Amino acid sequence: MPETRSEVRAALIAFATNTTREAASELFGTLGYTSRKTVDLDGKPSSFLNLVDSDGKLAAKRDAKVEAWNRVDLLFQLTNDEIPILVQGNPDLIVGNQDYRDSIIESFVFLTIELQGEEWSRTELAGVTREINRIFPMPALILFRHGRFVSLAVIDRRPNKKDGSRDVIEKRISIVKDINFADPHRAHVDVLCDIALANVKVRGKGTPTNFRDLYDGWIEALSAQTLNKKFYGELANWFFWSITQVTFPTSAREKEKKKRDEQNQIAVIRMLTRLIFVWFIKEKKLVPGEFFETTELNKLLYENVAENGESSVFYKAILQNLFFATLNTDSERKFKSKREPGGLDSQRLVHNVYRYHSAFLDSEAAIKLFDKVPFLNGGLFECLDREVSDRELERNPGLRDRLVKEGNRELIRIDGFSDYPKNPLNVPNKIFFSKEVPVQPNDEYDPSNGKPYKAMGLIELFSR
Repeated sequence: MPETRSEVRAALIAFATNTTREAASELFGTLGYTSRKTVDLDGKPSSFLNLVDSDGKLAAKRDAKVEAWNRVDLLFQLTNDEIPILVQGNPDLIVGNQDYRDSIIESFVFLTIELQGEEWSRTELAGVTREINRIFPMPALILFRHGRFVSLAVIDRRPNKKDGSRDVIEKRISIVKDINFADPHRAHVDVLCDIALANVKVRGKGTPTNFRDLYDGWIEALSAQTLNKKFYGELANWFFWSITQVTFPTSAREKEKKKRDEQNQIAVIRMLTRLIFVWFIKEKKLVPGEFFETTELNKLLYENVAENGESSVFYKAILQNLFFATLNTDSERKFKSKREPGGLDSQRLVHNVYRYHSAFLDSEAAIKLFDKVPFLNGGLFECLDREVSDRELERNPGLRDRLVKEGNRELIRIDGFSDYPKNPLNVPNKIFFSKEVPVQPNDEYDPSNGKPYKAMGLIELFSR
């Protein structure tokens, strides 16, 4: 998979310099799909329409958007008899008729369409895909190029139970949309790798050996249900691993393991909720991506977050400062003032100033990055560390179970946003940046029937 991923990325980047036909052929070839069966057209939409739609049905369909086509190429037709040869990795053994034949129902047609403009909605691309598939007797896979992006569309077609020579075109269309070929997103590359011939698996059958199995494998790999199931499975692996790695503040009365584990679970869920929201607004360009990229973090922090897995510098210096002193602060962004030796900390529990100044190589560069983040007027990023008055304790004696002693003061520490030397908070870098970690199952979580399962860091998971 790593080798395929780098090859797919390189094939996508080639769209910036090669023609769509050349780059698309290279991309599909990298994914394991090729055939000599093709038709030599000049790329003009009219030539394509004369071949497949001589009576003008497609041009008359509004959803086909024919007037917005700049170029169309029929790359190749992949037939049922060629699939086992490609599965075995022997494309040079494919022989026979090299012309496209519309009589071969059990086959795929691979097309490219260059579209005018850059902004194309999923609905518009689905409409073009559906109308084109209505004029082909076999499934047509379409790679669209629009501006800086390419999008791949696959429609679900099923055999007609009454007429075996025809397909029923289903409503479901899977689209890998808006792949920026100059800088492909990791998630796009991974999804394309999932439909590479070597990676497609048919439920209960393994590697596909025929048209129907391959088609079912594509639809399964690209379905939202499959992708969601995979994501939530990996997220569960992360959660049950991470709660065994972290330590959040607890009171003396909560030191017993059961109570401590319960508090850690609640704290990890709270952290996860906050980070999911941050990731969402990062994708909207409201939070700098540098906060989540190891190469950029290495320019910002003294410690290498990927190499120092046991350190908590990422959570403390980046995430806590981002959560509490940035997203929850509408005042000037600045670091906490230094405490005089032997003096009282006048900014204890003041959550609108940054902590862990010593973790940063360049605190001014950090401030500039944090300044790009907007203030959000909501409770999600409110720090839960606070003082409790005697009157509160009288009204709610249960709060005493949460008290921790710092010096001569008793406080409630839930988030642990503090550079107090004895702060027990430990949220190691590895739960964010590990590529893959083998984890032993336990009585609470055993997804692999007693065998070690794999977990990855949360940033790594989100990036995918």
